[in-house]
Amino acid sequence: MDCSKESVSSSQPEDNQASHRLNATLLGRVYDRVVLSRPVLFFLVMVLAIVSVLRYTPQFELDASADSLTLEDDKDLAYYRASRQNFPSTDDYLLIAFTPTAPLFSEPVITKLQSLKQDLLRVPQVKKINSVLDVPILNDPEMSLTNVSEHLGTLEDGYQDWSAAQAAFTSNPFYRDLLVSQDGRTTAIQVVLKTDSRSAEAVASRNALRSKARQAPLEPEEANRLAQLELEVKDLNHQAIEAHREAVDRIRAVVHQYNDIGTLFLGGIPMIVVDMLDYVRSDVGVFGLGVVVFLVLMLSILFRRLFDDVLGDGRFFRFLAFSRNGHIVQFHCAVVDYYHVDDHPFDCAIS
Repeated sequence: MDCSKESVSSSQPEDNQASHRLNATLLGRVYDRVVLSRPVLFFLVMVLAIVSVLRYTPQFELDASADSLTLEDDKDLAYYRASRQNFPSTDDYLLIAFTPTAPLFSEPVITKLQSLKQDLLRVPQVKKINSVLDVPILNDPEMSLTNVSEHLGTLEDGYQDWSAAQAAFTSNPFYRDLLVSQDGRTTAIQVVLKTDSRSAEAVASRNALRSKARQAPLEPEEANRLAQLELEVKDLNHQAIEAHREAVDRIRAVVHQYNDIGTLFLGGIPMIVVDMLDYVRSDVGVFGLGVVVFLVLMLSILFRRLFDDVLGDGRFFRFLAFSRNGHIVQFHCAVVDYYHVDDHPFDCAIS
């Protein structure tokens, strides 16, 4: 009885070793026949797989429109769009904060502001400019209800009383801290950009169909129309972002020409969207390159150690495996005959 137990227990390690030998033999046979024996074919297959994946990269797009940043049925966005329909306005504008080195309300600075305004209006995407040059000076002491039309002068019309102009802009609640800072040293310039009316119409039609679809199934014609509008809105958003990118680049170039007369800062929603997309695109490229370099380095270190173990002396390798009870078992295997894998190429010992 004891002898049979000993024979059974002694046969188990031999069975395990035979199983590991069989697995190693099968893995070596597959790797040799698939990879090592046909390196050129395997390389071409890998290149073909990579190319087949890379051809989808043009479809990768970055979208920073309101549709991509909010929920489809966002209540706040719906309320905002409803308000826009009742009180038409535009978000497509840029703001320039200008703090001149000389007093703001002086002839040299006003002349430079007029020149800046004309240069900005030459940008194709600019619709109009709102600044201290264009708004009426409301605090004229000679103004009354009977002659208000005669005293609605602007700085661009040749108004020369600079101290009165400064007092008017810094004391009027419509202008103070909105158009001109409270100390009268900084002013804001609104650069209104041209918009595509098709975008607002397409978004309104699409949202109407979306609302209808949430209440009841759409007719086939309406479903097709909704699908067309989805593509149209997406394309119009892409065109708007590209137009804003070009406008921001042109306006930045114009603003840069006037840095010698003071400090100018450019801001606004279109600029934030453009810069955010550029930052994300740059980060994706840098991060992707970093990941590739990291993987190459790690795989180089890993496989160098592996090859050192496998072919360090040409005849020996070792590897780790987990036994059934969870312990790590290290196998030391000598290569008996690598090229004839059918006849026990490995001789392994467990440590």
